[in-house]
Amino acid sequence: MDNKEIFRHYQDALYDEDTLGQVLTADFIAHDLPPPGGRDALIAFRKAVNRATSNPKHAILDLIAQGDRVAARIKSESTHTGVFAGVAPTGKRIAFEIFEIVRIADGKIAERWAALRPSVSELIQQLRERK
Repeated sequence: MDNKEIFRHYQDALYDEDTLGQVLTADFIAHDLPPPGGRDALIAFRKAVNRATSNPKHAILDLIAQGDRVAARIKSESTHTGVFAGVAPTGKRIAFEIFEIVRIADGKIAERWAALRPSVSELIQQLRERK
């Protein structure tokens, strides 16, 4: 599998916590989690996201690989159907872009840097707004 395929497999695994653990190195670090967290922190975060949302759709819009790094721009959307960050389900459809860079080692994701637009805090604020 080339690095782009590894990245695509990782993206799919974000929606399946059992598979996610298999695509991350033992010493994986997510630089974007506050504070930077390891594989257990990412798996726990994804469990929370997956339990709070349904009907996920994601599309990789741009994908660039060079050496052991892969950079991507991803469009993601889902429906808020469970409690997330203390916000009760709203039924709102949320959409955002993810800008992500990963480092791959031995065929697995070893590090990740990610930013969302809008940010997680902005998404939470949107969910809290009554409309």
